[in-house]
Amino acid sequence: MQFVYFASINLIILGTMALANRADINIVLMRPGLQGVSLILTMLANALGIHLMRSIIDRQENLFFVYERPEFLLLGYSMWFWLIVVFVDSIPSMFRLPADLVSLFLIGSNVLVLFLLAFFHIHVYHITENAYLEEEKIRLKTEEREQRLRTAMMEKDAYIDYLTGAFTRTYAQKQMAEMMDNGYSFCMVYIDLDSLKHINDEQGHIQGDLHLKLFVSKLKAQLRSLDTLSRLGGDEFLILMPDCTEEETEGRMKAIRERMEQDKVYKICYSYGVVWVPAHSKSDIAEYLNEADRRMYEDKKGRR
Repeated sequence: MQFVYFASINLIILGTMALANRADINIVLMRPGLQGVSLILTMLANALGIHLMRSIIDRQENLFFVYERPEFLLLGYSMWFWLIVVFVDSIPSMFRLPADLVSLFLIGSNVLVLFLLAFFHIHVYHITENAYLEEEKIRLKTEEREQRLRTAMMEKDAYIDYLTGAFTRTYAQKQMAEMMDNGYSFCMVYIDLDSLKHINDEQGHIQGDLHLKLFVSKLKAQLRSLDTLSRLGGDEFLILMPDCTEEETEGRMKAIRERMEQDKVYKICYSYGVVWVPAHSKSDIAEYLNEADRRMYEDKKGRR
């Protein structure tokens, strides 16, 4: 492509010099002075064109020419056609034709070659730029999808207890804050397992972890889909029960505990305290948690 550009510029300059001197191009080529001037002007024009192209590329961040791309294959093939055109353009200068006619033919045909070269290059650039934008769009979508996945994994780590599969204290506090902000009433059940310390001391922490997992699994199976079970830490858990009165919650928790304590395969005992949180409550979440914790300890003392 650079050769086509250089040759076309050279022929245009030769034709212009022939017109200016009212002479054949052969005469211009035979005069060392004119021939040297034509080469100097051609090199200057070539350097100016290269500088102009580089300055455009520097100003345009997304401007790029990857000639290996399929879009540039036709441009590469067309180079051979234009190369032939440049050589054919020089043929008239070998014959005795009117000087002005030959010069005008050389100037016009090579200006057309340069115009087509520039037009083709700009057109292919726009094609590749659009392809680049599509690739960038796909890349950004992929990054967004990966970011969402990472966020989901981080939220899972923050909201799901790795041992039991129950929700975490962070998630429970978030759920309570949302329900209170949105004006929902709910019951909270503060639970403390009765025998975890004994199991850890007598049978080891592996058995203690298994005890926690079994408790969560059995309790989840008896809760509603809208109830939320969270592990506050250690052997303490919290259940959030929307649209449930304190009396209903007390009855449900009593029945669940009785079934767990009477289980012939694996008996689990726990104490609990129930607190009802009214809609649009202005009290702090910590106050309700403290009250539920206090009631849980009362239940534990009463069962000893």
